[in-house]
Amino acid sequence: DEAARAGTVLPVAVLSGNRNFPGRVHGQIDAGFLASPALVVAYALAGDADRDITKGTLATTADGTPVDLAALWPSGAEIDSAFARALDPVDFAEAFAQASASRSWKELDAPASAGFPWDPSSTYLRPPPFARADQPA
Repeated sequence: DEAARAGTVLPVAVLSGNRNFPGRVHGQIDAGFLASPALVVAYALAGDADRDITKGTLATTADGTPVDLAALWPSGAEIDSAFARALDPVDFAEAFAQASASRSWKELDAPASAGFPWDPSSTYLRPPPFARADQPA
């Protein structure tokens, strides 16, 4: 609190939801970062957002065991397994059929372009740098 008022730190929030506007989490927090739930936990354990959480220890358990991001992050096999258990293609077809048949869907104002029309002057929605089409593979 004192450091924030003195301007020696910039309080930020790391959120997994889309409510990242100034003052949403706390009146002193003007900066909000959107992240996956796993990264929200990682930053919470780290205690700050001013570090590279892919390197080093995020926290230490009560018995002194260091906890790094790899200990929290699911493996590709774990993600694939969760998808296989949770996804049923029938669910998507039913939901899409219901949504696209509704009047609200038909009246929805949406861009006709295949890609999202990013507003370069936006300070809230910015394309992630790793998803740019012009980057080499």
